[in-house]
Amino acid sequence: MAEGQDVRTVGILNSTEDVVDLLQELLHDEGYATRVAYIPDLKRGRVDVAGWLGDLAPTAIIYDIPPPYEDNWNFYQWVRALPAAAPHRFILTTTNEHLLEQIAGVSDAIEFVGKPFDLGEILDRVQLALAVVDQAAEATAGEAQASR
Repeated sequence: MAEGQDVRTVGILNSTEDVVDLLQELLHDEGYATRVAYIPDLKRGRVDVAGWLGDLAPTAIIYDIPPPYEDNWNFYQWVRALPAAAPHRFILTTTNEHLLEQIAGVSDAIEFVGKPFDLGEILDRVQLALAVVDQAAEATAGEAQASR
C-alpha cells in the first residue's frame, strides 16, 4: 500500500476462527484492515447483516460457503439481495467447490484449504475486487460532476 494512502478495509464473513485468523494475517501483511463477522452470528440474528454491510465503505468481502452447502448457499443469496450488499464485491470461498457447484451451478468460488497458492489467489481476487469498486466510485463521481 502506498504511503499516505488510506488503509482499505476488507470484510471477512466466515464460520471458522482459524480461517479468519489466517485471512486477517494475510490481509494485514498486505496493508489492509479487516472487519470480521461470523456467519452463524449473522444467520441467528446476533449481528445485523444489513448494518454490518452498511457500515463498510464499498469494498471486497471474502465470504465462505461452508457445509451444509445448500442452506449456506441460500443464505448467501439472501445476503447478496440486500440493498446494503450492492456496492460490495464478494469473493467466495468454500472447502468443496464440486459439492457447491452441484447446488449452485458453476461458481467462481475458490476451493480454500489454506495452502499458499490459495492465499495468493484470494489476495489477487481482493485486489481485483477493490479495483472494480474504485472504478465504480470514479464513474459515479464523474456522473455527479457531469450533472452539475
